[in-house]
Amino acid sequence: MTLSRRAAGFLLVVAAWTAFVWVTLVRNIAGDHLPTHGTAFHAVHYVLAAIALALDLGVAWIGWRGWRTAGGSGRSGRSGRSGGRRPPAGAGAR
Repeated sequence: MTLSRRAAGFLLVVAAWTAFVWVTLVRNIAGDHLPTHGTAFHAVHYVLAAIALALDLGVAWIGWRGWRTAGGSGRSGRSGRSGGRRPPAGAGAR
């Protein structure tokens, strides 16, 4: 499956936003020393953040690969070749 450049860009924006949100949350929780938030609260949220950031890396990787392979102007998601496919071997000019 080939992603359009627009879809790949959307995935990259989503990945950047998700990383920003989770890193900000972790920074805020790390500085939080309320007596109502015990060790379990911090541990659970750090684990959730680690899982979310791991998934976020996967989304960013897919978006980056899609962005690189889409090339072109970003309108059709194709790189200017015939659908991004090579012509069959021996199909040169006759």
